[in-house]
Amino acid sequence: MAHDHSSRDHSSYDHPSHDHTSHSHKHNEHQLHDHGPGGHSGHMDHTGHMGHMGNLQQKFWISLILSIPILLMSSFMGITLPFQVSFAGSDWIVLILASVLFFYGGTPFLQGAKMELKERNPAMMTLISMGITVAYLYSVYAFISNHFLPSAAPRMDFFWELATLIVIMLLGHWIEMRAVGNAGNALQKMAELLPGSAHIVDENGAVSDVDLKQIRVGQHVVIHAGEKIPTDGKVIEGNSTVNESMVTGEAKGVKKSEGDKVIG
Repeated sequence: MAHDHSSRDHSSYDHPSHDHTSHSHKHNEHQLHDHGPGGHSGHMDHTGHMGHMGNLQQKFWISLILSIPILLMSSFMGITLPFQVSFAGSDWIVLILASVLFFYGGTPFLQGAKMELKERNPAMMTLISMGITVAYLYSVYAFISNHFLPSAAPRMDFFWELATLIVIMLLGHWIEMRAVGNAGNALQKMAELLPGSAHIVDENGAVSDVDLKQIRVGQHVVIHAGEKIPTDGKVIEGNSTVNESMVTGEAKGVKKSEGDKVIG
């Protein structure tokens, strides 16, 4: 097949016709997909801020263990819960565990916020960091006020909320990283199915083999019978049956003729 690669309106191009009937080829006009810096980079930057999935998994489980005694020994919005445990020195234990949880479990968010602010692009990491930082600092202030300033009015801490926020955010980003990793692996496997080179037809009708990465917009590509389609596009000459099971799940070949779109 011969393919004309174009990422714009195909009607605006004047495609010269080449006679390849002796090779039983069909001509296709294909569309290249440009995944430039404005495409998926924003999402990849976000996941890059979170580090490796294994690190997030470890941080989640350790943070979950640290949060359990905090949830048992601290109050929720000043409300005494049925399962709450309190004894002499329990407030100190909560303070120590919450501090460890903040500086350990909150590190990915604080580092991510630092990178976002450095790039002048505050996003989710900055928002989460603000939440956990305000909750921790105010809770430390409430602890000092309640224990060392007896004349001051009682202050309500937010260690319970701090622990749940960090654990839930770590869990959410761990799940997100797994999903992104699985999607990346699937795309990699699909990319491995593509041919390594393509038959390019020049303006004089001569055919030459080039690397798949060297295919440019406006070029015609010839595909022999039984070969894989290197890129998406539109048939401009010939007809054949194409296997699109990787995209549609349909094992039966799909008939393609002039004007039909094909998927590489």
